Amino acid sequence: MDSAARGARIATIDGLRGIAVVLVVWYHVWQVSWQSAVVPVLNVSFQPLAETGWLGVE
Repeated sequence: MDSAARGARIATIDGLRGIAVVLVVWYHVWQVSWQSAVVPVLNVSFQPLAETGWLGVE
């Protein structure tokens, strides 16, 4: 593989990878903290999203 092919990156894919990394870190921090995933200011529960976070890596 030449250097031009290695240097070609798609910014959208890199952004999705970054979001995936943040979500995985958030899931692991939430899992060991035993806290609920509720944002009190917005009165929104992210509990269902956090509980199914493992589906993205299976």
